[in-house]
Amino acid sequence: MTSDELSYIAGFFDGEGSITIHENGKPSPRGKVPNHTLQVSIGNTDPRVLGWIHRNFRGSLIVRKTVKPNHRQVTQWTIRAAAALPFLEAIKPFVRMKIEQVNLAIAFQKTKYRHNTPVAHEEVVWREGQRQLIRELNGRGATNRQKEGT
Repeated sequence: MTSDELSYIAGFFDGEGSITIHENGKPSPRGKVPNHTLQVSIGNTDPRVLGWIHRNFRGSLIVRKTVKPNHRQVTQWTIRAAAALPFLEAIKPFVRMKIEQVNLAIAFQKTKYRHNTPVAHEEVVWREGQRQLIRELNGRGATNRQKEGT
């Protein structure tokens, strides 16, 4: 993709996207520790941009049913775990509002490449800390820090 295209996607992501880390409470497939999974998503009522992102980065694309008759349908693009890393790395140079989340998500996902080795307790604690930090960045904490200039 061109720099202009990636810049457009990054701006779209800054306005409509989110990054979360989920902890499903169940052991990971390779061990007896909680499983933390990175998820990146973008939702919008116009499916054209999301279809374009899906064609270029894969992931899943779903249309959510509307609850109220006067609401438009929302399309949501989602990509998880290792598949999210190329997307985040591609848009990183152009992201402005969610750069802290992008940096944290990239660092988090890079720790997940363990090649079937057990995950140490300290790593599980760090991953949970990253999950909590993402939650804070997605909430009022990020807004307050931006106002304070930190």
